[in-house]
Amino acid sequence: MTELRGYFRESIPSSCCVKRCNKEGCKVDMGRAPSPFVLIDMDCDLLEIDRRSNLCDFLFVSRGDGRAPGWVAALELKGRPESSKMIAQLQAGAQFAARILSRDADILFRPIAFYGGRMHREELTRLRRASVKFRHPKTGTILNERVVLRRCGSRLEEALRA
Repeated sequence: MTELRGYFRESIPSSCCVKRCNKEGCKVDMGRAPSPFVLIDMDCDLLEIDRRSNLCDFLFVSRGDGRAPGWVAALELKGRPESSKMIAQLQAGAQFAARILSRDADILFRPIAFYGGRMHREELTRLRRASVKFRHPKTGTILNERVVLRRCGSRLEEALRA
């Protein structure tokens, strides 16, 4: 985490950084995820966030290797998915990420929804068509990134490359 601190405008308490990504019975496989990385648990009480806001479950941040930019991913995990709520949570995570990243962070952004259980066809279609706005910290450009949809247990690495 030490070498990633330069990406953050203000420090994230180390107790809010976790190694495992699981909530609501949904787990994400972190194997082969770009590293080094920081996985921020957005439910951490030490984060200075309005608890009434609908934030995503985790924020994944990795530093680029010099040849390629790093990653920032808003991650939402749901055992029983509801598309409108998931999209709003991913959007709130994107806004939080844009606020905490330093202006020199060279990154790619990806909103990812992991889900378990069954989902109605309309909900699935709505999630597949959804996009999240993200203001790139370095360029100031507003990006419209499609939500990547994956089943619980999937590899984060594969979702980032989708």
